[in-house]
Amino acid sequence: MVHESEDEDGNVAIVAILYDFGNTDPFLYQLKDWVAQLAKEHCSLDEEIQVPIGPIRTKSLKRHSRRFFRYVGSLTTPPCTEKVTWYILGKVRKVSKEQVALIKSSLAPEFQNNARPIQSSNERNVELYDESKCNPHSQ
Repeated sequence: MVHESEDEDGNVAIVAILYDFGNTDPFLYQLKDWVAQLAKEHCSLDEEIQVPIGPIRTKSLKRHSRRFFRYVGSLTTPPCTEKVTWYILGKVRKVSKEQVALIKSSLAPEFQNNARPIQSSNERNVELYDESKCNPHSQ
């Protein structure tokens, strides 16, 4: 989930969720109609398509997510702009193979797998925030 500030500073924050195959994810389930709509759109690689979705219920993300990682990195797509604050939820969630197939169907074939070249770590510090400890711990 990419969040961009509306002011001139252009700050970008990304909340990332890690998944493993399993049951249907309730958070992603609520997005299925919009993702299916994206998959139906035909566009050139140079065109960006956006589907407004409105408010999303994030309650299911809060369950057992008392830890998260934070670091300042870059966007995952060209031009891989730096100074993006990443928040990676500490709980690995389950996603069905059908949900992954639906998400991939909205992407051009060459982008359906993570093919981004490995980037330099640029001496980034990754911090672990644990709600039960109240203090960040550098990793």
